[in-house]
Amino acid sequence: MKRNIYILAFAFLIIISTDLFAQIHINEIMSSNSNTIYTSDGDTPDWIELYNTNDFIVNLDGYGLSDDIEEPFKWIFPNININPNEYLLVFASGEDQYLIQHWETVINWGDSWSYFIGTVEPPGNWMDLDFVDSSWGVGPSGFGYGDGDDETVVPQVMSVYLRKTFTIESLDNIMDIVLHIDYDDAFVAYINGVEVARANIGTPGVVPNYDDGANEWHEALIYSGGLPDKFEVGSYLDVLQENENVLTIQVHNYDAISSDMSLIPFLTLGMTNAPEEAQGAAEILNFGSSGLHTNFK
Repeated sequence: MKRNIYILAFAFLIIISTDLFAQIHINEIMSSNSNTIYTSDGDTPDWIELYNTNDFIVNLDGYGLSDDIEEPFKWIFPNININPNEYLLVFASGEDQYLIQHWETVINWGDSWSYFIGTVEPPGNWMDLDFVDSSWGVGPSGFGYGDGDDETVVPQVMSVYLRKTFTIESLDNIMDIVLHIDYDDAFVAYINGVEVARANIGTPGVVPNYDDGANEWHEALIYSGGLPDKFEVGSYLDVLQENENVLTIQVHNYDAISSDMSLIPFLTLGMTNAPEEAQGAAEILNFGSSGLHTNFK
């Protein structure tokens, strides 16, 4: 059965079926959003907030939202769920997007990593998922020395290599990948052995040697109140796999006598539906709100 949520002159009505009224309520609307809620692009379109009052999940696939009584299914919800007692934000932006409904940081500041001090070259397959890192050290991020932001202090070296696994239950639920890294002075990042991002060192696709230096000085930002750099790596969705994956990073100094080194990584996945035990995005990261945008405004 199709279900419709109808909007006209900012009077919001649920009109088709009584069971819908029992399941999904319009909780709040904002018809003049100048600065209340921002999208991930920093825009402020009008928005509608829905609420599931029940103790069961409601799938919104086929539900309609409209500002025109003659066209009640002007915008159709994608196949997403709204969990019990959960709120759902929809932007009336005219952009017609079904993108990301939930951001989940699967690798966060302070998580435990395996690490290798780069006084010699690591094994050539160190960034692969099936590499056995049981002989490596283990410690929480951040990694480095000299800045006061280092949970795992390392020696004054040219490089450190790190590995951290994460799990994906369903690839169909993953719409985007975003990597945030606070670093000093350079890094290269890989997912399941494939390079996905680098900054301030070497040539893309060429693995730096353990004693290669950064192209120039680069200061970390978090320790002085700044934010980590953001790297959009959604074009690498095809390297992900269901169940276990691995993020690996090599961080490099500018030279062997550098006064500091830093690495604090975050990996966040954009999802259609939130996982059962969702933690959301790391507080320090700015992901805005819902990725649902209607085709009207």
